[in-house]
Amino acid sequence: MRLTARCPSGVNFNDNFRVAGGLLASIQKGSNFRFDQALVSDGLWLPTGGEGTMQARLLMVKNVRQHFVSTTSTTSASAWRRNKQRRQSYAEKSR
Repeated sequence: MRLTARCPSGVNFNDNFRVAGGLLASIQKGSNFRFDQALVSDGLWLPTGGEGTMQARLLMVKNVRQHFVSTTSTTSASAWRRNKQRRQSYAEKSR
């Protein structure tokens, strides 16, 4: 089994990956996942989305093929920045 990862962007399965010897799940060769992140401040990275294609066999019975896309609005990063600024200004006022 060989697993390739390009940090921080994604994972690509170059060979089949078995969970519990393939009894629970077997992720097929060619499955891949990509994750997107945005720098918020001072080394804090928040997820902004991801995409993946998965082919798997579950419980040795059910085949699953799925492509998914997930996006997160940047408002969560903006809200985090605003809250950080509020905390800093409050801390300065209370000194």
